Amino acid sequence: MKTITGFDECVGVTRFFMKSTGVWPLDDPKEPKNRCKFFLIEVLLVGFIVIPQTNKAILVSNDFNLMLEVLTTAAIVEGIISVKMLAMWNHRIGLKKIVLQIARDWKNTSIKEKKIM
Repeated sequence: MKTITGFDECVGVTRFFMKSTGVWPLDDPKEPKNRCKFFLIEVLLVGFIVIPQTNKAILVSNDFNLMLEVLTTAAIVEGIISVKMLAMWNHRIGLKKIVLQIARDWKNTSIKEKKIM
């Protein structure tokens, strides 16, 4: 049976989602697989959410309430997702330093501190 370290328990879920989107800071950003994941997600978000939703918003442009309802469903959320992913992609060096510091901190914790956490 494999024992899970404190660091793995702490960042496990975050690592899974960041690796699946290609923005995990400890992976090589120049590796084509990571770039492909990142840009594929962006293309899918734009192609399947933004374009159809903008089209729907234009069709209902004479009804302001319906247009707001259409836009708040996912277009604004997609914009926020894109900005966050771009920020993580651009600041991956800083994120890498943070993740490495978290790993060092977990190595220097006592058994008492681990039980508390």
